[in-house]
Amino acid sequence: QASVDDANAAVMAQRGAPALVVEAMERFSDDGLMAEKGLKALVNVAFHEDLVPVLTEAGALAQARKAMAHHAAEAKVAQKALWLLKNASATEHNRRAIDRPSTTAAIRHALAAHELDPSVQEQGFGALANLALDEE
Repeated sequence: QASVDDANAAVMAQRGAPALVVEAMERFSDDGLMAEKGLKALVNVAFHEDLVPVLTEAGALAQARKAMAHHAAEAKVAQKALWLLKNASATEHNRRAIDRPSTTAAIRHALAAHELDPSVQEQGFGALANLALDEE
């Protein structure tokens, strides 16, 4: 099953699916469910470290920050956005492409807003841990 999922993620990325998801999230930015489902689709691509540059180019990480800000009260949106940021920052190469100051601020805000939600805390701490890794 893993090899099928890997192949599907690669095909989705090569065919521009991340850009389409980001565009839809922008178009329907007031819809929390659209934000949550869009982020979930992007998380599935971000599991594959080699596909993260496609997400970055599509604006997915910036869109995750926007979704967290726009839907600040929605823990499911925060959890998915933080999961995406955690996966996207798992390697040194990918961390270099991330706007660390704005991403760290967005993570801190989400952690504070959802301080009693363990899934938000888990993903947020994972993202912060990855972003804090030394690049040498």
